[in-house]
Amino acid sequence: MPVYFHELTDAQWEKLKDSDFRWNEAAERFKQPPWCSYPYAVDPMGCWSLVGRKVTGEDFCKDCDLYQAHNVQIEGLRAFAQSLSNAVLGLHHEKPGPVP
Repeated sequence: MPVYFHELTDAQWEKLKDSDFRWNEAAERFKQPPWCSYPYAVDPMGCWSLVGRKVTGEDFCKDCDLYQAHNVQIEGLRAFAQSLSNAVLGLHHEKPGPVP
C-alpha cells in the first residue's frame, strides 16, 4: 500500500473499503502529503478534499491556505540543521583565547 493517502489507486481504495478498515486507523496507516500543513488531514474531519479523494498531487493544493511549498520545508530544515550544528560545534570546540 502507498505511504501517502492521496497515492491510493481506485483499486486499492475499493479494496480498503471492502476490508475492516476504520477511519480512526487512517492517520496511522497513511501520511498526509508533505506540502500539507492541515492538522490531522488524514482524518474524516480533516481535509475533505484529501479524504474525499480529490487530491491527486501538489498542484491541486496550491490555492489552499494550508499549502506549504516543499522547498520551503526543505529550507526550514536546512536552517534548523545548520543552527543545531553550530550549537553542537560551539559546545565541543572552544575558541582560542589570547596568547599569554
